[in-house]
Amino acid sequence: VYERKCDPSLQPAIMVLMFSIK
Repeated sequence: VYERKCDPSLQPAIMVLMFSIK
């Protein structure tokens, strides 16, 4: 699912979201 949105600008955003969830 995330593979479809492999945008370079979204990659860092996803990482930040994952860290925030933790």
